[in-house]
Amino acid sequence: MISSPRRDLPAEVFPDGEILFLHAHPDDEAFLTAGVLLELDATGRRCTVVYLAAGQLTSAPATFRRQAEAHQACAALEVAELHFLGFHDSCYDDHPGAVSLGTSPDEAVLAALTMVTGQLGRYSAIVGYDRNGGYGHRDHRRVHEIARSAARESSIPLLEATIDRDVVTRWLASARSGEELRPDLGFWSPSFGLPGSLVDCRYELSAEQLVRKREALACHASQMNPGQFPLGLERERFASLLGVESLHVPKEMP
Repeated sequence: MISSPRRDLPAEVFPDGEILFLHAHPDDEAFLTAGVLLELDATGRRCTVVYLAAGQLTSAPATFRRQAEAHQACAALEVAELHFLGFHDSCYDDHPGAVSLGTSPDEAVLAALTMVTGQLGRYSAIVGYDRNGGYGHRDHRRVHEIARSAARESSIPLLEATIDRDVVTRWLASARSGEELRPDLGFWSPSFGLPGSLVDCRYELSAEQLVRKREALACHASQMNPGQFPLGLERERFASLLGVESLHVPKEMP
């Protein structure tokens, strides 16, 4: 659809009106859609972020901390409204009392989503994840499934945030010998993201938006160290990997 990076979000991709972003865990909003959120706000389009999984189960304080970090990050990204559905991270499926996103049926997740948003019909588009769930986390794949179900049931246009596999592959190949600041691919599926040929819209962040993306990521202090990936990357390396955000527009809705 729109193959080259651009500094705007055209109406054929993001229609006028309020946009609903479905994310798996706190920090995913900054990694995948920080620039898009900032641009939508700058052009007068209100955004709601809903986290489907709480991200923690080890203790209530840990959960509260991650939620507080999400509030800080969303404020930095000018998000108008955010909610937590409260399902647990699928890593904790075996924990006593867990109601995880991975094992909860679509009907239960959609009911919770409708409860916190009021009604899905208020949105002009829904943003979920690609079929591989970005890097392949089980909860990310569930976001893909739930977003498709929500869009299908409400007849709302669907967009899918993705990782351009070709960009990441080139970025890793260009890393200097011995460079340690890189994503831990041990957690990634071999089929992460989508090939560049399936990316329909590439949004190129401005210099200011890149600074604010890094600030939003830094809000998630429980999840990342300033000296490690990605916050420890030099400005040019950070921009070359995270300076363009990718979207896929599904052609069919099975």
